[in-house]
Amino acid sequence: MTDGVPAAPGIRTWFRSGPEGFVLLAGRCTTCGALSFPPLAFPGCPDPDCEGLEQRPHPLSTTGTLWSYTDARYVPPPPYPRPPDTEFSPYAQPSG
Repeated sequence: MTDGVPAAPGIRTWFRSGPEGFVLLAGRCTTCGALSFPPLAFPGCPDPDCEGLEQRPHPLSTTGTLWSYTDARYVPPPPYPRPPDTEFSPYAQPSG
């Protein structure tokens, strides 16, 4: 994100900025406490056995272990939001 604009609609609800930097936000069901990330964009609970309809933002830990990732080095299919007249460049590239 070189221009500071989120790459997808709704992504602004995935994080917030605080005194110690950015924090990822999950959605926590107010009925059973189940977490979902990214937060659900519609009413409901990620647990199929729960009938809860409301979620509240829940900050996730700022530390952890990365178990898996995907390295996609191709231009995403349209509609890929980017500034006009610019070429695609990945957000991050692994070193080594």
